[in-house]
Amino acid sequence: MNYKLFKSVNLKELGQLRRYISIIYNSADFYDKHFVNKTIIYTTKNNKIELTARRDNFMHLCGISYIEGPRKFFNDALDRKVQLKKFLLKKMALLFRNYKF
Repeated sequence: MNYKLFKSVNLKELGQLRRYISIIYNSADFYDKHFVNKTIIYTTKNNKIELTARRDNFMHLCGISYIEGPRKFFNDALDRKVQLKKFLLKKMALLFRNYKF
């Protein structure tokens, strides 16, 4: 991972994450129930793409990085034990604009 693309969470972002952590927890539950180890097939007129959702993909879909890695992040989200200070945010991402609150 290129850590130059990420930054530590500041106090304002930490407050925002605290308010919205339940969305991450609920999303992890939904992703686990409906997508993990399932194949999603996208079909167009000329192509067919098959994607298999993995536990390791969830962190990327959230647009964040967790110091302890994607598998630990997903497991912590399922266990409702995410440590917010271990988040790294993409510098260019508009994390909170990506979610519909």
